[in-house]
Amino acid sequence: MTPTYLKCKIAGLNILINLLYESNRLILQSDKYACDFPNKADFEIGFNNAFFENRIKEHPELTHSEAEYIWTGYEFCRRLLDFDGLVLHASSVAYKGKAYLFSAPSGTGKSTHAAIWERVFGSDAVVINDDKPALRFVDGKIFVYGTPWSGKNNKNSNISVPLGGICFISKSESNHIEKADMKSATALVLGQTLRYPSHDFMDKLLSFLDTHLPHIPVFKMGCNMENEAAVMSYEFMYRNSKGDDFYEN
Repeated sequence: MTPTYLKCKIAGLNILINLLYESNRLILQSDKYACDFPNKADFEIGFNNAFFENRIKEHPELTHSEAEYIWTGYEFCRRLLDFDGLVLHASSVAYKGKAYLFSAPSGTGKSTHAAIWERVFGSDAVVINDDKPALRFVDGKIFVYGTPWSGKNNKNSNISVPLGGICFISKSESNHIEKADMKSATALVLGQTLRYPSHDFMDKLLSFLDTHLPHIPVFKMGCNMENEAAVMSYEFMYRNSKGDDFYEN
């Protein structure tokens, strides 16, 4: 097989991706991130065929190209941590100059809630990534970036937007939202980001959270799928995400 080499700029980083399988949808989805950078990549992503043969044995429901799409995404998550970044399992929307992330276990409705924002706020609401947005601290601020690993809906935009808040959602007949305390915020973020079974990785992840989570507004919301859920979540997060004393009030 002849490998495909993709040069991309993702989350502000120059990345070389080595793909083995032509049907990998990353080839199409990475087009908007293509960047023919002249210098050495910040990091490279790629695996050999034996690696994927082993993954297929573990997950026979996957094709080789599906396995490659998934594990290149995992590797991006792992390597981003070395660049003051984190990938969160979330649907992210840019609105009025801020990025708002909605995170929850699969099937809870985070993509549906993001779609409600699109319906309510129209073209002013732009989906940054519907499954795996990247967060990075750059020049003292946290930004949310689109990535080509964007879940079954394949919705992503190659943009970077300052973070407005992260909202962990659950299904509810009525709409309600509150600020999370630090202990809850830590547990919620850990539950929806990649955790590699290595001491080195977990040390880096916990150090990242210790350093940066105090400056990240985290909310908990129960919501239905009515339009008022989008209005409520935006208005509450906008009012309560300003300043550096989020967890002190």
